[in-house]
Amino acid sequence: LQTANIVTFNTLMGACQTLNQSLRLFTTAMDQELKPDIITYNTLIHKCTRSANWQKAVWFHRHMRQSHVQPDSLTYNTMIHAFGKARQWLRSVSMIRYMESQRLRPDLVTYNSAMLACKKARKPLTALKLFENMTSSVGRDAASYSTIIATLGHSGMWEKAYEIFLGMPSEADLAGNLIIWNSMLDAFAKGKEWRKAHEFFSEMQKNGVGADVYTFSTMINAYVTSGRWNNAMKAYRAMKSSGIEIRPAAITPILPFFEHLAPDESEEIMADFKLVGMRTSRFHNLGVYMNRAGSSNRSSA
Repeated sequence: LQTANIVTFNTLMGACQTLNQSLRLFTTAMDQELKPDIITYNTLIHKCTRSANWQKAVWFHRHMRQSHVQPDSLTYNTMIHAFGKARQWLRSVSMIRYMESQRLRPDLVTYNSAMLACKKARKPLTALKLFENMTSSVGRDAASYSTIIATLGHSGMWEKAYEIFLGMPSEADLAGNLIIWNSMLDAFAKGKEWRKAHEFFSEMQKNGVGADVYTFSTMINAYVTSGRWNNAMKAYRAMKSSGIEIRPAAITPILPFFEHLAPDESEEIMADFKLVGMRTSRFHNLGVYMNRAGSSNRSSA
């Protein structure tokens, strides 16, 4: 590496699997008195983000300014993402104002990343303000809508989430986006509005949006929390009949009402537990039932 230039080091740092490997290469480049460029710093800040090391990302941002390398939109968007992963929502939002002070215009990625940071930190009002500040020049995409709807839903603000959903443009990539519909469905469920969730699920089918394991597990949760055991079991069986692969996320919501199931339903759930490889000893109700069932079988033998 003694004859390598900064382009070579940038390529090698980008190929590194860990942040520490990239840091060692950066140190070597500095020892050889090579001048880092925007690609160098953006690569390193990206590595910091992947390693959830926002403090190091801040250090590299300061270092690049001291080295008279001007950060660009990618630099700041990556840092906002790094802050978001670390639940440093205030730093994410503040970075937008700092970008503007540097005469850089926040773009769609900027706002989406900052809203995601607010979602993780449970800051719905700040996320809503960001969403409302997204001008026509910035635009909104499926990630924008799914993030704000999910953020509001997690905080029990399903009415506002539904208002945004209804006001969403009718473009095909938005209107038929399953992630957006699932976010709205989950908002109803978290708001303990099982009837609205039930109606919304029907709308999903009518509009051809489809459903996945998350859709069904959300509906099962909505039914269970309202004591609608029969509806929950129907939703579970509808999921199976649709050909969706059974996963723990869909079975686990059923556990709270396991003791209310009919014998054939209980046997079905136990068989599905074994199918997905879940340990029944982790779940008290199911473990007790299976122990009783095993004892009964041994007695009859």
